[in-house]
Amino acid sequence: MKIIIRNTREKDYNQIKKLLKTQRVSANFTEQKFKKMIKRNKGFYLVAEADGKIVGTVFGLYDGGLLGSIYKIAVAKEFQRQKIGTRLCRELLKRLKKLGVELVYAHVHKVNKKSVSFLKKLGFRVRNDIFLMDTTPK
Repeated sequence: MKIIIRNTREKDYNQIKKLLKTQRVSANFTEQKFKKMIKRNKGFYLVAEADGKIVGTVFGLYDGGLLGSIYKIAVAKEFQRQKIGTRLCRELLKRLKKLGVELVYAHVHKVNKKSVSFLKKLGFRVRNDIFLMDTTPK
């Protein structure tokens, strides 16, 4: 089965929302917010498609100059261990590098050992010299 990596489209919303939910990746955005997100980050939200079905996704963010980020990664269970997540992330990293981005980061929960291991294989390292701070209400 051929896997195609392509840009996310607005009409992909329902399949992506379902994939994220199935893989227990938070997807707390509406369809309107999703459309706004992919327009703002055009070319950095990618999907892996097999026979018209979305089997993987990565959300990338680009600040327009210096930084890139991996925001969400998910691959359908039956397609895991086939390097789909790796292909999605490498394509995203290639696009960011082409723009001169040298620092790409990813937010990962400390208990998510699978994602930490995956990102380390892509060349990411765990930083101990910075804190993540946010405005989330308690």
